[in-house]
Amino acid sequence: MTRSTALKVLVLGLLMACPATAGADFRLEKELELAPGGLLIVDAEGGRISVEGGATDGVHVLVTSTRSDIEERYRFSFESSGERAKIEADRRGLGWFNWGDGGLRFEIRVPTETSVDLETSGGRIEVEGLEGEVLLDTSGGRIEIYDVRGDVDAHTSGGPITAEEIVGSLRAHTSGGSISVERVTGDVFANTSGGSVVLEEIGGHAEAKSSGGSISVRFSAGNGEGGTLSTSGGTVTAYVDETVSLDIDASTTGGRVTLDVPVAVRGAVSKRSVQGELNGGGPTLRMRSSGGSIRLRGI
Repeated sequence: MTRSTALKVLVLGLLMACPATAGADFRLEKELELAPGGLLIVDAEGGRISVEGGATDGVHVLVTSTRSDIEERYRFSFESSGERAKIEADRRGLGWFNWGDGGLRFEIRVPTETSVDLETSGGRIEVEGLEGEVLLDTSGGRIEIYDVRGDVDAHTSGGPITAEEIVGSLRAHTSGGSISVERVTGDVFANTSGGSVVLEEIGGHAEAKSSGGSISVRFSAGNGEGGTLSTSGGTVTAYVDETVSLDIDASTTGGRVTLDVPVAVRGAVSKRSVQGELNGGGPTLRMRSSGGSIRLRGI
């Protein structure tokens, strides 16, 4: 028997030795004090986090798992005051045998007027219906953000980011997925190392960067804040209001530049590089691509 086969047999034997705990359910509910306008902190070394704002008093926490022995694997702690509530889940020192997160999940309801600081080492994060600052960080899952009135900062090392209906600014960074954004009133900074970026109805300055996909940005009507759109692996498309004033700076090494709006071109005309002015010029809209075409279109 090879070492590889022996290891597989050992692992299978360990899993078969405890089938009951693997399929069992765990449920823990907590009520924490938190006044409207307060801060919720979740610091978990694994698991999925979802937070929803609404007409509720304090914080209602539901922790579930597919394992009945989850408390042998994680140490849970809860603390709260009128202005701050904190939930922690720390892995216990089980070493090699503490595999996975056991389907660990945190479902949390808070007052609408709540700021959040959420971090997990191994799961997705979902946030909806909040009024306050939103900080999100996961090392292994997707992020979804809906209906937030406040600035948002989202980071994941292993999944896509989706954001819709943000009244404020948005920072989104992922090392392993696409970024999709709809209807943000403020500035947007979107950066991905492994996917496309699509920004729709952006009300402020836009910065979008991708190392492995296309970029498409549609600015809201009347938005002349400009921005920087850059990709190493696809096309760049920007949709702007033809009545705003912008400086246009577009160039590509792997395609051509196409303008569907009345830009007054400065200098020599080239299919791969254009500098010019829209309605006399203003803030700069800079577009770059190393592997595709660039298109500027009206809305």
